[in-house]
Amino acid sequence: MYCLKHMIEPLQGLLTLVIGIATVCIMVLQYRIEKSNNRHLTYERKVLVYKASIDLIEEIIANATPKFESISSFVKNTAEQYFLFDKNIQMHLDSIKRNAYKLHLANQNLRGNNYNDTEQRKQLAEENRNLLQWFYESKKVTVKVFESDLKI
Repeated sequence: MYCLKHMIEPLQGLLTLVIGIATVCIMVLQYRIEKSNNRHLTYERKVLVYKASIDLIEEIIANATPKFESISSFVKNTAEQYFLFDKNIQMHLDSIKRNAYKLHLANQNLRGNNYNDTEQRKQLAEENRNLLQWFYESKKVTVKVFESDLKI
């Protein structure tokens, strides 16, 4: 019996070590899985911001003017940008918002009778044309700006 006890004690110590190592391995695997899940959730949120940007740009390209509701929806759907993206993407999204508001206002003024002076109306029409051109070019720029953040 004494001999058996001496054989079991070292095996118990070895078994405790194996259990400890297995526990650490499981913890590391759980950490990696959680990190992967967080990356996946963050990616999904980033894609929603990208999609909101492209949707607004495509609406402007199709209709030559953004609806106020569409701009408001864009602002709401991109509110997380400051927590998800670097300054470059944030600045681009702010440019989209700013130019969409400008284009909306320019279109409202062109439709109204606010500018009877032909020179002011020409300037407003030129601003409108420049903003539309910006949005035509902006779609490619938006894809490029988001590209590095959304590559899988």
